[in-house]
Parts: sequence; C-alpha cells; structure tokens
Amino acid sequence: MKYRPGSYWSQEDPLEAILEGVKGVARRKAIRNAWDNGNLEKLSDLVLKGKLNDQERSSLGKLHPSLMGGEYLPDYEPGQTTIVRILLQSVTIDVIELRAKPQPDGTFRLKWIDEYNGLFRFDYDRHIEFDLPLTFEELVDYIDNSYCDMVHLPLGYNEENAKYESGDNYLNTLRHFTSVSSPFYPNLGAFYQDQADAIADAAFKAGYHLEDAEEREEEEEYVW
Repeated sequence: MKYRPGSYWSQEDPLEAILEGVKGVARRKAIRNAWDNGNLEKLSDLVLKGKLNDQERSSLGKLHPSLMGGEYLPDYEPGQTTIVRILLQSVTIDVIELRAKPQPDGTFRLKWIDEYNGLFRFDYDRHIEFDLPLTFEELVDYIDNSYCDMVHLPLGYNEENAKYESGDNYLNTLRHFTSVSSPFYPNLGAFYQDQADAIADAAFKAGYHLEDAEEREEEEEYVW
C-alpha cells in the first residue's frame, strides 16, 4: 500500500509506452494481443494511431458499438498522461480516466475525464496540486472518494447496474461491470476486482441473487 512510482512521465514498460495515448479499448486490446504474439508489425496504422478522426470512429461504430469504447475521450492536454483507466461493460464500453498534468512550478494536477463530459466531485476537500506521485494507498483513497454524476467511483457502477438485474445476472454485474487498470500501479486492477468479488460473494450469501428485479426497482423508487 506504500508503493509510490518514481514518475508519471517515464514509462519503463515498452508496451505501455506504445499504448500511451491510444484511446480506444478495442484497439488497445489488439495491440496487447499482437505484442504478446510477436505480431506488432502486422497491425495497421489505424490500430496504432492515438486519435481517430470522425469518419474512422463512425466506421468502427457501424461494425459494433463496443468498438467505440474510449474513442470519444477528450484529447490530451500538453504533458497530460493517464494514470488510471476505468472500463464499464456497457454496450459501448465506456471509459473514465484519471489524468495527471504537470504544472510550471514542478507540481502536477489530477483530473477525471470521461466520454460524456461527466461532472466529477470529491467526497471531501483535498489538495488540488501534488508534489509527488501518489502512493498506492493515496491513490485508492483518491478514487474511493470520487463521484461522477452522483455515482461513486469505481464500484458504484457495479451496484447501480446490478439493481436492474436478477438471478445470476445480478451477481455477475456486481462482480464484473467495472474493471480498473493503471500503467503505474500494476496491482490496482486486482485490488478492485477483489473488492467486487467480496461484494458479490456477500450478496450471494445474503440470498440477494434470488430477489426479483422488479422488487428491487420498486424498493429503489422510495429511496430519495
């Protein structure tokens, strides 16, 4: 939990250096697969480029909506880099990123962004500028106290979507709707997956997977 990366602007992993700036989820997956199989040189320029134009994004969307995932993220500001990516298993595979941007005085600022101009806020006041990369524990605290349009990051999306499901779909949504990754914190994804599994396991033991979806929705209507 005390691990702190040396910098957010030096990437020792050559694969992560290639992926840096590539927005699309499907294209990033294709790059990873090609890297693992030693076929990176066979990928087209369309796959490897950072930003697609409107026509290219539209063409991918016509093949399947999930291919648009991440492609509509805002462009990077000068010096800005992504330190956390949150993937939501929606139809279009929506992406939320936590980006860091260096400041002239040597500090940096963090900023949440998504593909829908979501309104992000924090659960309590915190520093705007940072001198050092966050420790693993500090990053988890930062994520856990962040909200987007009143949904708690990151596993609030699991719970928000699971309430509309029933049976095994309810547990699967609790367990798998959200995934988290970071090029600077290799264990971040496993950390949040363990949390999601614990929530789903507790729901199973409590028998919530046997509830009817309509009953859950009816109950939710009275929570204001």
